[in-house]
Amino acid sequence: MQRIDGAYLYKLGGAIRPLSNISESTSWGDAWLPIYIAAGELERFINDSVYSQSVRTSRTSANELLTVLKEFSVEGGKDELKQIQLGAWPAYRLSNSLTSFEAVMSAEFGLMPLFLITPKKGYDLITLLYSGASLFPGDLAAKVPAAVLDIHSGTQCLAFEMWTSAAFHFHRATESVLRKYWESILPGRAHPGHKTIGEYLRALAKSRKGSPKLKAALRDLKDLDRNPVLHPEYSLSNIEEVDALMGTIRNAMVQMLMKIPMPTTTS
Repeated sequence: MQRIDGAYLYKLGGAIRPLSNISESTSWGDAWLPIYIAAGELERFINDSVYSQSVRTSRTSANELLTVLKEFSVEGGKDELKQIQLGAWPAYRLSNSLTSFEAVMSAEFGLMPLFLITPKKGYDLITLLYSGASLFPGDLAAKVPAAVLDIHSGTQCLAFEMWTSAAFHFHRATESVLRKYWESILPGRAHPGHKTIGEYLRALAKSRKGSPKLKAALRDLKDLDRNPVLHPEYSLSNIEEVDALMGTIRNAMVQMLMKIPMPTTTS
């Protein structure tokens, strides 16, 4: 996934479009600056931007235009040519290569899979995409770092409206916290064989550990959310369902994290 800077495309267009105002009567001196600017922006676009690997069909016409721009930027920089008009042939070469590039680039961008992510309830999109863990308990990353990757994957799935995938990752994160919780309240005790929520609940019942409130929350997560999401006939269909699930998971996480000590640092 690569974030697209819309302002960059606007800047690129602003650098390229002035070329269309250059005609055979334009002096080399007046043409030099817009040509020089366009050459620099176009070269960065096709060789050193996030689009460089995506631009394919229009690369040939882009290189042809860039060749003309580089040649003309050298010519226009000569003192003896600054007051001389471009003339018909240079103006035609520039106009023809520009028209070809714009036509092919427009067609390619029209087919390029660019998408706009729409807002999701009150969630900040940048947070969903890049720092989803901040939507969960503040001590989660420090106490259970293994859960962070699934949390980030889950919030990214939420942003892209992959509701069932988001739920799957959030459940995985819950299980990571549950394993750390087990180690904290039963230090040295072996984990249940299959390490599922059901197995942990049975083991907690036998050992008489864990608050009734937490065990009830985990049981509801297992029966009402975690188990159904594993079956292909079940899927979440909207943001409201995922948002409700996140609230339930946060509640269970908070209770477990309270029993998990903050890791000690050694100097």
